[in-house]
Amino acid sequence: MDCLWFFTCNKNIEIIK
Repeated sequence: MDCLWFFTCNKNIEIIK
């Protein structure tokens, strides 16, 4: 999984979880 920005990465993880 590619995360360019911490905020985006965190959001994606939260959505996946």
